[in-house]
Amino acid sequence: MERRIGELKHQLNLDKVPCGQFEANCLYFTVGLLAYNLLQMLKLLGLPEEYHNKSVRTLRYQLLKLAGKVIFHARYLVVQIAAPLKNIELFNAAYCRLRYAPIPSG
Repeated sequence: MERRIGELKHQLNLDKVPCGQFEANCLYFTVGLLAYNLLQMLKLLGLPEEYHNKSVRTLRYQLLKLAGKVIFHARYLVVQIAAPLKNIELFNAAYCRLRYAPIPSG
Protein backbone atom coordinates (compact mmCIF):
# COMPACT_ATOMS: atom_id res chain seq x y z
CA MET A 1 0.00 0.00 0.00
CA GLU A 2 2.90 2.36 0.69
CA ARG A 3 4.12 1.97 -2.88
CA ARG A 4 0.71 2.96 -4.23
CA ILE A 5 0.51 5.98 -1.96
CA GLY A 6 4.02 6.97 -3.05
CA GLU A 7 3.06 6.68 -6.71
CA LEU A 8 -0.01 8.85 -6.14
CA LYS A 9 1.95 11.48 -4.23
CA HIS A 10 5.15 11.69 -6.23
CA GLN A 11 4.39 10.41 -9.74
CA LEU A 12 0.89 11.84 -10.18
CA ASN A 13 1.58 14.97 -8.11
CA LEU A 14 -1.22 14.40 -5.61
CA ASP A 15 0.90 15.47 -2.64
CA LYS A 16 -0.28 19.09 -2.64
CA VAL A 17 -3.63 20.77 -3.06
CA PRO A 18 -3.73 23.01 -6.15
CA CYS A 19 -5.91 25.81 -4.77
CA GLY A 20 -7.90 26.99 -1.77
CA GLN A 21 -11.34 25.79 -2.86
CA PHE A 22 -12.52 22.50 -1.41
CA GLU A 23 -14.62 21.47 -4.44
CA ALA A 24 -11.79 22.19 -6.89
CA ASN A 25 -9.32 20.19 -4.79
CA CYS A 26 -11.82 17.34 -4.55
CA LEU A 27 -12.16 17.29 -8.33
CA TYR A 28 -8.36 17.41 -8.75
CA PHE A 29 -7.86 14.38 -6.49
CA THR A 30 -10.78 12.50 -8.06
CA VAL A 31 -9.36 12.94 -11.56
CA GLY A 32 -5.92 11.90 -10.27
CA LEU A 33 -7.32 8.73 -8.70
CA LEU A 34 -9.27 7.96 -11.87
CA ALA A 35 -6.10 8.32 -13.94
CA TYR A 36 -4.24 6.05 -11.51
CA ASN A 37 -6.97 3.39 -11.67
CA LEU A 38 -7.05 3.51 -15.47
CA LEU A 39 -3.28 3.07 -15.60
CA GLN A 40 -3.55 0.09 -13.26
CA MET A 41 -6.24 -1.44 -15.48
CA LEU A 42 -4.08 -0.88 -18.56
CA LYS A 43 -1.11 -2.41 -16.77
CA LEU A 44 -2.86 -5.50 -15.39
CA LEU A 45 -5.34 -6.30 -18.16
CA GLY A 46 -3.73 -4.96 -21.30
CA LEU A 47 0.02 -5.32 -20.96
CA PRO A 48 2.15 -8.47 -20.72
CA GLU A 49 3.09 -9.80 -17.29
CA GLU A 50 6.55 -8.21 -17.39
CA TYR A 51 4.86 -4.79 -17.10
CA HIS A 52 2.67 -5.65 -14.09
CA ASN A 53 5.25 -4.36 -11.59
CA LYS A 54 6.25 -1.24 -13.54
CA SER A 55 5.67 2.12 -11.91
CA VAL A 56 3.31 4.83 -13.11
CA ARG A 57 6.29 6.91 -14.21
CA THR A 58 7.66 4.08 -16.36
CA LEU A 59 4.30 3.56 -18.06
CA ARG A 60 3.90 7.29 -18.66
CA TYR A 61 7.29 7.71 -20.28
CA GLN A 62 7.34 4.45 -22.28
CA LEU A 63 3.76 4.32 -23.53
CA LEU A 64 1.80 7.50 -22.95
CA LYS A 65 4.09 10.51 -23.04
CA LEU A 66 5.45 10.16 -26.55
CA ALA A 67 6.51 13.03 -28.75
CA GLY A 68 4.61 13.22 -31.99
CA LYS A 69 2.73 15.39 -34.40
CA VAL A 70 -0.52 15.17 -36.30
CA ILE A 71 -0.45 16.06 -39.98
CA PHE A 72 -2.93 16.01 -42.85
CA HIS A 73 -1.57 14.53 -46.05
CA ALA A 74 -3.60 13.65 -49.15
CA ARG A 75 -6.89 13.81 -47.22
CA TYR A 76 -5.55 11.46 -44.54
CA LEU A 77 -4.91 12.17 -40.91
CA VAL A 78 -1.42 10.89 -40.05
CA VAL A 79 0.10 10.67 -36.58
CA GLN A 80 3.89 10.61 -36.55
CA ILE A 81 5.25 9.39 -33.21
CA ALA A 82 8.91 9.59 -32.24
CA ALA A 83 9.20 6.35 -30.27
CA PRO A 84 10.60 2.87 -30.75
CA LEU A 85 8.27 0.67 -32.78
CA LYS A 86 8.22 -1.84 -29.91
CA ASN A 87 6.56 0.69 -27.58
CA ILE A 88 3.96 1.68 -30.17
CA GLU A 89 3.11 -1.97 -30.91
CA LEU A 90 2.91 -2.73 -27.18
CA PHE A 91 0.48 0.13 -26.58
CA ASN A 92 -1.59 -0.83 -29.64
CA ALA A 93 -1.81 -4.47 -28.50
CA ALA A 94 -2.86 -3.38 -25.01
CA TYR A 95 -5.48 -1.06 -26.47
CA CYS A 96 -6.90 -3.86 -28.63
CA ARG A 97 -6.99 -6.28 -25.67
CA LEU A 98 -8.94 -3.77 -23.61
CA ARG A 99 -11.13 -2.51 -26.46
CA TYR A 100 -12.29 -5.93 -27.59
CA ALA A 101 -12.41 -7.64 -24.21
CA PRO A 102 -15.78 -9.12 -23.24
CA ILE A 103 -17.92 -6.87 -21.07
CA PRO A 104 -18.40 -8.44 -17.64
CA SER A 105 -22.02 -9.03 -16.72
CA GLY A 106 -22.87 -8.12 -13.22
